[in-house]
Amino acid sequence: MSQISSPTQTAKRPRSPSLQTRLLVGSILLVLIPALITSSVATYISAQGLRNEVFAQLESVVSIKENQIRTWLATLQTNLNLIFSNQDSLKKVAEMIKGEEGTELDRARLKFDLKKYNDISSYFTEIFIMNPEGVVVLSTDDAQEGKILSSQAFFSEGLKGPYVNPPAYELSFSNYSIVISQPLKGNNGQVIGVLAGRVNLSTLDEIMNERAGLGEGGESYLVNSNFAVLTNLRFQETTLGETYIHTEGANQAVGTRGNGSGIYANYRNTSVMGVYHWIPELNIAVVSEYDEAEALQPANVVLRVSLIVSLFTILIASLAAFILTRQISTPIIRLAVVAEDISRGNLSQDVSVGAERNDEIGTLSNAFSLMTSRLRELIGTLEQRVADRTKALATVAEISTAASTYNTEQEMLSTVVSLTQRLFGLYHAHVFVYDEENEELRIVACGWKEGDEHQGTHGTTAIPLNAEQSLVARAARTRQPVIVNDVHNEPGWLPNVLLPDSASELAVPLLIGEKVLGVLDVQSDRLNAFTPSDANVQTTLANQVAVALQNIQQYRKTEVLAAELAGFESAVSEAAIVATTDVTGKIETVNENLIRISQYSREELIGQDHRILNSGYHPKEFIRNLWATIANGKVWRGEIRNKAKDGSYYWVDTTISPVFNDLGKPIKYVSVRFDITPRKELELAVTKRATQVEALDAITQKIQSATKIETALQIAARELSHALGMKPTIVSIDLNTSPTKDDKEPQT
Repeated sequence: MSQISSPTQTAKRPRSPSLQTRLLVGSILLVLIPALITSSVATYISAQGLRNEVFAQLESVVSIKENQIRTWLATLQTNLNLIFSNQDSLKKVAEMIKGEEGTELDRARLKFDLKKYNDISSYFTEIFIMNPEGVVVLSTDDAQEGKILSSQAFFSEGLKGPYVNPPAYELSFSNYSIVISQPLKGNNGQVIGVLAGRVNLSTLDEIMNERAGLGEGGESYLVNSNFAVLTNLRFQETTLGETYIHTEGANQAVGTRGNGSGIYANYRNTSVMGVYHWIPELNIAVVSEYDEAEALQPANVVLRVSLIVSLFTILIASLAAFILTRQISTPIIRLAVVAEDISRGNLSQDVSVGAERNDEIGTLSNAFSLMTSRLRELIGTLEQRVADRTKALATVAEISTAASTYNTEQEMLSTVVSLTQRLFGLYHAHVFVYDEENEELRIVACGWKEGDEHQGTHGTTAIPLNAEQSLVARAARTRQPVIVNDVHNEPGWLPNVLLPDSASELAVPLLIGEKVLGVLDVQSDRLNAFTPSDANVQTTLANQVAVALQNIQQYRKTEVLAAELAGFESAVSEAAIVATTDVTGKIETVNENLIRISQYSREELIGQDHRILNSGYHPKEFIRNLWATIANGKVWRGEIRNKAKDGSYYWVDTTISPVFNDLGKPIKYVSVRFDITPRKELELAVTKRATQVEALDAITQKIQSATKIETALQIAARELSHALGMKPTIVSIDLNTSPTKDDKEPQT
């Protein structure tokens, strides 16, 4: 079969290799991938090394500060020891503590010496002496003398030996304080009191403020066991007793009472590398932190250098590959650039690059040229239309979101028309709601321009659904949008004297399925203002408004139904005896009527089954039939005799109904009962009376059949005993035919 060629087709030529482009990319990748891997590994190794180095440095800093604190504590204890190293002074202290006469002058001298020593050493803010009862008998602070400190640990422990009281916040000083104490012994070696010093904490600030090894952004601080900061923070104003830190480092240090390190966010929410040590003597933690960004700065330098070297290497490799493949790759690259511009919407590009070639490039160039010309013809202003449509849909979403926040019809629709008029730049917008009963469209919300004299008015209040001269009525009847771009030349347009500048109008029905809820009507003061695209946008808005309107109407109906149901439940609960049980018969809820008639409390009934009320009157078959009925999902109705707590009986007309889950299975039972005890008692009385009358009639007939009085009496006695359930009775009659003169009646 012969091949038909086009007139422009020339003789076949060998195609240029299309793999040349891959060669260029492959050459670059061969350099790029190793360079990136090398840079990444070098940066990672550098960062890890820097982190390890910083952690080691921080560990050294914390250890030094920990040792400085311990040395400081030892110095404090030594200086406290030296205060009364003089035996004469110690003797005077002993006499003062004992309260011996003539010691006031010595007391004043002792206080003077203590203050002088304290001023010279500056180790303490207060030095004081407590007697064996814990009373401060001498202090460098006059306000502290006479205070009873027997409950303080530094007193009780100070009687035993040297003691350091951990930092504690004291309201009287509005600051944290550390108290060191030791037993004060007389010349005979007996403990005569406790010598204590309230430590000057400024030394701790000096130790923590030493920033060697912490870089520009690092710092050290102390944290108490309650997470309170004990020294001034570098980057935050610190109020002792009010400033707390709950960073990961502080939490770990206080929580574990140990040493550790980690990378975490500090109190400024900045990533830091931190090391912490717990000092058990003071129950505090030393925390030193180094800014992670500062620590890794050398690694970032390494990364930048590696990237620069890699980039330089890639440029050289790319240049070499480009020179080698330029003859083949240049047209492809130019065509790719043109294709990319076309994909971005620039259809004015010249795609004749390589069109003169007889290879894949030439074919591709011709195809692109033909495609571009056709796209220019078809698309036109597509970009602008898409932008307008996107903006319109965003506006619809904004209006719909606003509408969903209201639960009243008037507020929701007023917001919709106001936003629609304003955001779409319309002359006017309003909403009609369809009244099914009167078959008319009633206007409920208008969106006049702000400041218009008619703002808030509605104009025509209602339009019949069958009105011919109304675009709104036509949209409702046809359930389709109605567009009129020159209303003054439209016979079916209904003018509104309040809207004299209306030129174009678009009416869109509010639909839920095929049900019309109303109409959204928008107007413009420009001719030809609305397009089918505008109708689609407004239809989208109308559909969402219809859903919101239906939700509000349904919500209103639900509220009414809930109110009616609540009233019905209240009425039933007021008149009836109501209880609910689970499927096993355990009572879950009871009303006051059941509590009253059963004489059991609510707590006694809940969790029990109805056997607590069982009177034993009904046979087991009766109860089994009841349970079989309701277990099969049917309603049981009958009369039951129950027993109250005091043993009395009462009758109830009972209806038990199952409550089902979504699968149709009973999940509980509701029983509604009415007290019929008076009626049942009357019925029993009537039945009993009828039985008695029937028994008397039978006895009477038997008596009448007797021929002798004695026989009649015997029959009467026997039948009455039998009817009454008594023992047989013997009746005898003695008829004396010759009575004495005193007897007037026969003897029986």
